[in-house]
Amino acid sequence: MNEVEKFKYADGRMPIETLYNIYGDFVKAGWTSKIIFDSQDRVPPAVSFQSPMEGDAVWIISGVHGEEPAGPMAIARGVNDIIKLGKKFPMVVIPVCFPWGYATDWRYMNSKRWVPDIDLLSVEDTNYFLFDDNGKLRADPSGSTKEGYLLSKHIVDLHGTHPPLVSLNFHEDNFSRGGYVYAYGEAENKREIASKILYAMAKNKMPVIANGKTRFNQKIVNGIIGSVFDSSIDELIVSDECCFDGKEVEKPYADMAFVIETPSKNASLIKRVSTHLVVIKNIDNFFEFENPQAL
Repeated sequence: MNEVEKFKYADGRMPIETLYNIYGDFVKAGWTSKIIFDSQDRVPPAVSFQSPMEGDAVWIISGVHGEEPAGPMAIARGVNDIIKLGKKFPMVVIPVCFPWGYATDWRYMNSKRWVPDIDLLSVEDTNYFLFDDNGKLRADPSGSTKEGYLLSKHIVDLHGTHPPLVSLNFHEDNFSRGGYVYAYGEAENKREIASKILYAMAKNKMPVIANGKTRFNQKIVNGIIGSVFDSSIDELIVSDECCFDGKEVEKPYADMAFVIETPSKNASLIKRVSTHLVVIKNIDNFFEFENPQAL
C-alpha cells in the first residue's frame, strides 16, 4: 500500500479529523488556539494557533480553498518544525481557513470549483474591508459572508499580540503547469526571497513556471507575481488600514507576504505536500533571522 492509499479521500488527502489531531500538538507545546468560526455538518471549526512568544511574527496560512489539500497536510507533517521555529520567534498558524471546503473538496462556499463570471463566495474575500484608491470601501460590507467577516476580523485582531512581519500562504493551482510565487508588500528584498522559495521548490523537483500568466491574467515574471490588488488575505495582511463595523482601523502590516502555488494537475499530492514542507522547513534560511526584528 502506498502513502496515498492510506487516506480515505479519492485524491489521497488526510481526513480532516486526522489533521486536527496532529494540530493539537501546537497546544501541547504551549501554543494558544482560538476558534475563528464554526463549520457546518460536524466539520471542525476554523482555528488559529499562536506561539507563546509574542511580538512581530511569522505567519503561516493555508487551506483557503477546499480543493487544495497540500498546504494543510504540509503543516501537519511539519508541526514539530514549526514548533521549533516558534521557540526562536513569534509565530501564527492558520492551517485550514476553510475546513468545510477541505472536508467536502469544495473550493468556494457556493461552488465546488472556480467558474468565470459568477459571484463566488470565498472565506478570504476582503474587498468588503479594504479601501480603494479613492479611500472608499471596495464593496458594501453587507455582502460579506459570516465566515469571510470573521476570518478577516480575526486576522486583524491577532495584530494586538502577534502582528505579522512576514506571511506565507500555501495554495495550489489546477490550471497551471508549474509552481510560482506571489510577492506582496513594500520590502525591497521581497523578490530576492521569492526567488529563494522558487529555488527550494525546483530543488525538490517541482516544475516552476518562468514566465506566463495565471487564469486571472496576472503576469508571471521569473516565477514571481508582484503585489496585486486581489482582495485576498495576503493583501489585507500587507495593508496598513481597513474598516470593520463602520470604523476605520489603522493596523500593523507585514513588510512582505508570499503565496506559494503548486500545480495540482502536473504534480502528485505527495510531491506537492513535500514541496510545501520544504518551504516551511527553510523559513529560517529564506529570511536569515534569529528574531523577526532583524528583518
